[in-house]
Amino acid sequence: WLWNVEGGNVYDKNRFRDDPTYARHFANLNILTYLIRHNDSNEGNFLISADSANPRVFAVDNGLAFSSEESNRGHEFRDIRVDRLPRSTIERLRGLGLQDFQQALGVVVQFEVDAGRLVAVDPSENLDPGRGIRREGTVLQLGLTRREIESVYRRLERLLERVDEGKYELF
Repeated sequence: WLWNVEGGNVYDKNRFRDDPTYARHFANLNILTYLIRHNDSNEGNFLISADSANPRVFAVDNGLAFSSEESNRGHEFRDIRVDRLPRSTIERLRGLGLQDFQQALGVVVQFEVDAGRLVAVDPSENLDPGRGIRREGTVLQLGLTRREIESVYRRLERLLERVDEGKYELF
């Protein structure tokens, strides 16, 4: 799935302090894992680019997130672990409302059955916001439930409150 990546412990506090590119990439990953409430933080679920000039970091296997149970292999990435966050990311997130999250996450992907095959199509109106997997006739939708989306949005609101209180430095 991903090429030119390495596993292991991708969070390096010294590199986070000294390398602005790594800090931006890692802080953005940590914001994502916080917002989705990532509950499976074993080392195999986080990878870093082998390209030291562009040290992007990735969360893979996000199956234990949102409203799922915790893994017995760690859940420390569901919290913000860093002390500073990219200003541009925070400002972009400030501009999003609950409706934006519902629109983007309610129907992440939609398929229609055509001659016995699933064909990806543009998402239409959410068939049932209370369910993550929805099927009606030949239409199959996958997305977050209304409750999961509201939880993501509440975590965003808490994060922005903490930023405004000065808990995190912006860079």
